[in-house]
Parts: sequence; structure tokens; C-alpha cells
Amino acid sequence: MTRPTTHKRPTGRGCFSWARAVSASGTITWRLYQSDCRLRTLCAIVRYPINHQCELVNMAVADQLRKARNRLRALVGAPGRTTTGVAQ
Repeated sequence: MTRPTTHKRPTGRGCFSWARAVSASGTITWRLYQSDCRLRTLCAIVRYPINHQCELVNMAVADQLRKARNRLRALVGAPGRTTTGVAQ
């Protein structure tokens, strides 16, 4: 993370996008967006308090973001697999 305490607007990169917002109360909010095969947009929100750049905190945030993205991927992939007949 180069600048984790700055705002970042979502960008459209295919089916996955993310945004970051910093509140005045000292919380960083990440929003992860992913669209599915029906072009519905799903969102996962991860909130974390601003802490001074501690390596363990950065690793915990990265782990939470990774888990949120994997949950989105699972949500998006499940309907697509059932409609194509891959999942039973």
C-alpha cells in the first residue's frame, strides 16, 4: 500500500474494482466491487481504524481485504457455475 490514508475513487477494470475512503473519525473504509455474469454489482466493505504504519496492522488489513475479495469471488462464481451446470 503506497498511500493507505488517502481517498481513491473506484476505477472500472473489467469486473473488479475497489475504492478507499478516509473518515474524519479516523477510519479507513475499503469498498470492493465485483460484477457477476448477470451484470449485478456486489459489494464488500472492510473498515479499519487508522493506525501508525505498523507492519502487523498492514498485514492484518491485507488479510481482511484478501478474504473479502475471495468472498466476492465465491458469490459471483456460484450462480455462474449453477447456470452452466458445473456445480451440482
